[in-house]
Amino acid sequence: WIVPNSPELIDTILNLFPLSMSAEDAKPNRISVLEIGCGVSQLSLSLIQRLLLRNKDRADHDQRQAYDFVSTDVSSVCIEQNQRRDHASIASLRATDGSLSY
Repeated sequence: WIVPNSPELIDTILNLFPLSMSAEDAKPNRISVLEIGCGVSQLSLSLIQRLLLRNKDRADHDQRQAYDFVSTDVSSVCIEQNQRRDHASIASLRATDGSLSY
């Protein structure tokens, strides 16, 4: 299905993500997300950017989550285009916030 990345769509998807924290050593949970058939979609990038904003809004820094996104496609052309397009955004992610790879 092809749907534009609207704020409503992003928030609907993000409402499905758990917001709880791991009890062990007060380390944030790392949640892994796999997007299959990404084409030239910016969905994973939009989701991780919104999740990082959500983390910044949290008053309790110990309740922050880390998110690792992997977006795949059978087309190497799409993957290469996404890597070029999102290179700066991916490079700016801190390891404690999460990751995005194609």
